[in-house]
Amino acid sequence: MEKNGIIDFEKVFSLEITTSKGQVFSRKRIENENGEVAFEFSCYQGIFHPVYDPSGLYFMVGYKGNIIKYVPEDDIFGDLMSNDADVLKKAINYVYQHAKHDFNKEKYGDK
Repeated sequence: MEKNGIIDFEKVFSLEITTSKGQVFSRKRIENENGEVAFEFSCYQGIFHPVYDPSGLYFMVGYKGNIIKYVPEDDIFGDLMSNDADVLKKAINYVYQHAKHDFNKEKYGDK
């Protein structure tokens, strides 16, 4: 899937994971009308997608009707592209939980 640090997006497909508790984690590969490939990730409480701009990678995360811009401290994108269900589930949960924490810290203060 990855060669010399470059991800071959043609080999990364949609993946859905259902845990023993019935929680669903998914990665959807979406091709837009321009032929560009994008990914959308979701978990039992939220949804997000990566955004690339000159300043770097960040995620737009949907949480309780709000859209949160989350800039990861760690290089998590490789794990989000993993086809290992456990790695992917942990990565999706990591992004969602950190974005939610940042949102709550901004809204309610650091507690």
